[in-house]
Amino acid sequence: MSADFWSNEVNILFMDKVLLACMKEPVRGVEIFNVRLLRDLSAQGDTVTVPVHSSWVPHLKSEVGDQVALMPVAAGRKSLLNGMCAVWKLRKSVFDVLLLANVANGLLPALGYLRRKRIVSRCVLVAHREPSKRFLKHMKRLPTRVVSVNGIIAKEFLDEGGYELSEVYYGVTEADRFKPGSGSSDGIVRFCVLGQLDNAWKGADTAVAAFESMRAACDVPCELHLASFSNVDAWRGDGVVPYQWMPAGDIPEFLGKMDIMLVPSRDEIVMRETFSQVIVQGMLCALPVIASDLPVLTEKLDTGGGKVFRDVEDLAVLMKALAESVEMRQEVGAKARETALARYVWDTAVFREKYLA
Repeated sequence: MSADFWSNEVNILFMDKVLLACMKEPVRGVEIFNVRLLRDLSAQGDTVTVPVHSSWVPHLKSEVGDQVALMPVAAGRKSLLNGMCAVWKLRKSVFDVLLLANVANGLLPALGYLRRKRIVSRCVLVAHREPSKRFLKHMKRLPTRVVSVNGIIAKEFLDEGGYELSEVYYGVTEADRFKPGSGSSDGIVRFCVLGQLDNAWKGADTAVAAFESMRAACDVPCELHLASFSNVDAWRGDGVVPYQWMPAGDIPEFLGKMDIMLVPSRDEIVMRETFSQVIVQGMLCALPVIASDLPVLTEKLDTGGGKVFRDVEDLAVLMKALAESVEMRQEVGAKARETALARYVWDTAVFREKYLA
């Protein structure tokens, strides 16, 4: 991207429902992505103002320094009241664009105030989940371009909301840190499950059940590495290696020592995968993937970068087949990395040029 392009500074108001609520440890997933997005935008010369709950200030300052204008508020512990407090402080300000970091019903009163006072005249929304009817109706009052993390969400805005502009664009940040590793050096085939596995819908129990089913019949020694938990004790078992919470910076090295990635997430309606950074991180590391039969997972494996299972027995069969075939692991893993590099690498410069500038 040329220097002339970046000299066209954009004055951005960045609002995120999570940053406007009391900070919870550990910081993960979408929050990590948003912090990196803030850092990238400010590093390229844009002015970025971020209303945040005061509890977030130390963490954000450590991640982005003084490049981002943080506006602390602490009217309450949740985003609704803090959002209103923030926009009242901004009542005499004007921004080129509102960058709304997710669908957020609790921020609708604040967004209405921004529109009525003409503090912003347009919005770019990064939608990580499906919108409610209330949200769809409200956001149409402000010219909004929707960037969705998957096609199902984008379709909701197009079909249900009647939005003209709803596109899919998303991926892994700092993708260059995820590279093929050495894998096993001792003859042990290592499966891994990655995520906040305290959440039942991440399916760690499914992975353990399949591992226990296939391990005795497998011709090679295997281990199942579960990263990570707040409490690991309940997950210890023969060949099962649980981890305490793993910082984001340690994940590339961890994946470089693994041989096969499992993504056994299930759809529990109230909680579900909408993109899965984890599966893409594994693919970038050239790990063959075995994922549950969810559309947001299977669409990433459609070129041959992994296998899809429907129940524990199915998963056990696929685990055994990949564990016993080095050639299959190499072939599927190479295709996984090729697909991830082509489709799922986030580029802030592209996002900025297409949606913000």
